[in-house]
Amino acid sequence: MSLVDVRSWTPAARSVAEAARRFLIDVCATHGSLPVTAIVADHGDSGVRIRLRFGGGEVEGSVSARGDDEDVCTEVAERLQSVVVDHLPGWPECPGHGHQAVSTRLDGGAVWLCPTEGATRFAVSVGHYPRPDVNVAS
Repeated sequence: MSLVDVRSWTPAARSVAEAARRFLIDVCATHGSLPVTAIVADHGDSGVRIRLRFGGGEVEGSVSARGDDEDVCTEVAERLQSVVVDHLPGWPECPGHGHQAVSTRLDGGAVWLCPTEGATRFAVSVGHYPRPDVNVAS
């Protein structure tokens, strides 16, 4: 079970918390029901800090939380992806390629994208990553 624990109720913290929730949905879609907690707290000028606790480990990072919710989601996905690399190497995997998908802004939304072939190969909204048993490769 995943949980987002919001410690600040500023607009920036709420936007980051929603982005962290979408990120955790994707982690659970690809790794099953991992017990993960995302702790979100606004630290003013230093940004919004996100701490992930899972599997006996803990990682954290900060994001600026600038732009609209989809910009924030793209930044959160990129930042959290970079800090979980030791616990989830190569995550999320680009279906059919085996390399890591990247987060970016595409067509107005935050998406996971194939870094070599782009949207023609694989693009899915953050928070909607397919389960491993779903064939999305062309």
